[in-house]
Amino acid sequence: MATENRPFRWRRLIVVAAAAILCILGWVLIFNPCYFKIGVCKHETCRKVDMLKFNMRDGYFKLPHRCNQLIFDPSKNQEPEAAREELRSKCFRQVKICPCGPGFELWEYPSVKGIDVGAPPVVGPRVGGIGLDIFPNIVIENDPPESSDDIPSPKDTTNEEVWPLYPQPACPANTEVKIAIVDSGVEPPVGNAWSFLTNSTWEEYWENKTCAGCPSNVRGVKCLAGILSGEPIDEHGHGTSVNGVALGASRPNFPHSFPMKFVNVRTTEGDTKTGDLFDALCGLYIALGQQPDIINISWGFEYFIESGNPVSEGLAQNFKNAFSDFLNLAAVAGVFVVAGVGNGGQPLTDSWRFYPASVVASFPGAITVGALNANGNDLAEFSNFNPAGATTSYMDVAIRGEGIYVPQIMSERNSTGFAVKSGTSFAAPLVVRLAALMRSVHPGMAPDLMKQRLLNLATTQTGVPSGKVYEGIDLASAAKKICSEPPSGPPVEF
Repeated sequence: MATENRPFRWRRLIVVAAAAILCILGWVLIFNPCYFKIGVCKHETCRKVDMLKFNMRDGYFKLPHRCNQLIFDPSKNQEPEAAREELRSKCFRQVKICPCGPGFELWEYPSVKGIDVGAPPVVGPRVGGIGLDIFPNIVIENDPPESSDDIPSPKDTTNEEVWPLYPQPACPANTEVKIAIVDSGVEPPVGNAWSFLTNSTWEEYWENKTCAGCPSNVRGVKCLAGILSGEPIDEHGHGTSVNGVALGASRPNFPHSFPMKFVNVRTTEGDTKTGDLFDALCGLYIALGQQPDIINISWGFEYFIESGNPVSEGLAQNFKNAFSDFLNLAAVAGVFVVAGVGNGGQPLTDSWRFYPASVVASFPGAITVGALNANGNDLAEFSNFNPAGATTSYMDVAIRGEGIYVPQIMSERNSTGFAVKSGTSFAAPLVVRLAALMRSVHPGMAPDLMKQRLLNLATTQTGVPSGKVYEGIDLASAAKKICSEPPSGPPVEF
């Protein structure tokens, strides 16, 4: 009897087990339909770079983005929770929230498969499908692109060669000016560069932060993937060089001395200049929360608007909205914003943009900066520019941006802490320094008046043989004019 019943018992056990498995699978599919779609998430896989393509007459324009990541701006959505539920239904997960500003949210689809944000994918929402408050997490670089043809290789030099002693001319600049730099962080170079920086009253930043979640008692803040932590140690050198130019520790520069304070917000990863739009936007709001007088932006990304393509036009509107919101708040706070126009050597038009500069240019209390060549008598070949006859200006002024000697973090190739670099990255902080001098001489000067004054310092020039028309600033004469103004009362006209 026992031997005859044993097969029956095994069959019953198998049937019960199968039924249980089917019940579990049914429960998972009903209550967690994303279980089998998501699988195991690997962070480095989720954040890989994909390309969004737009048609052009001579091929495709490619916009790099984090293939599985979307940015959601809840401040732009009347029903943010409904939008979140829509994202969840498509198997996206909220992974980060920026603690400052409008609370940008980073959503990620944790799969090894990329999501094409330019077409309705099977398992992801089409961009703009639930409003213009959702857009891909664009990959950006500090002032891209760069090449060995545009930028000289770093070289060693001596303190005397770069920083010959010059007299400190009198200037009625005595009010402290705070400058925020959203970049790759800052790391004090050693050797000759460190000596010069400390002699120029450069100090580590030390001040309590104002936004929720920001650490205190550091000279800046590191913001990566929306996480604020530690000091913004610069592993690449770009932010350190930008800071040095704004301080006056570059050549060319102007020797006028006035009290300055810096806050550095690091938004790029590792020893590269690569970051993404989510961190950059978050970093801008963190910088704004420190109540600076001026914010420097030496980064951005190119974008081609394909006319008649709703995705392309929708993304352009997203980018405009995101940066315009920040610029509006900066204007209300009395913060002057300076942005480089990029190193693509491209004409900036209504179709070909460089963000955020192409938005910054339209604001009366912000200014965009292109680069002049090493002689200061023409536009640098790598600088983006306004094409002849353009009705809209996306480059307000140009200043020396080629062959700039700057402080640089130490490396095997650089033993002095100096390097020679080129780019609108380093033209922008020269204008920042002029604006800071202006604000020091005239405390409380409104950003729109600062822009107008800087435009008045420029002279209209035509590039040879390019024929490009631009407004060029001579650094030394501009500083001299600012210092010739009386420190009180309305500023004299240039």
